[in-house]
Amino acid sequence: MSDDAKHRKQIKKKLQNLKNRHHQIIFQHAEQHGRERDLEREREEGLRETARRSSARGAEAKKGEPAWSARMQEIRSRLDGKKRMAADRWNRFAGTEGAGGMGR
Repeated sequence: MSDDAKHRKQIKKKLQNLKNRHHQIIFQHAEQHGRERDLEREREEGLRETARRSSARGAEAKKGEPAWSARMQEIRSRLDGKKRMAADRWNRFAGTEGAGGMGR
């Protein structure tokens, strides 16, 4: 094999190694993002379950009065359509048409 062919082969191998490393970094970031997303989902589910339990206890304590429920506090994001918990009890009406006064 000539020196020129060896040199081309070495360059080709280096380029392939760089490409493989780039792909490895991308997959590591995707895996980390997936783990973080799963942890966030678990945290939100825990908060939602705690709010539901507390609202159920409040409903039992106040039989005659209409109960505020944790489900009422869930709001749907306009961007992705997913539900999430509101920042506070009354904030779910903010920015929606015909309710709240914090933006129309």
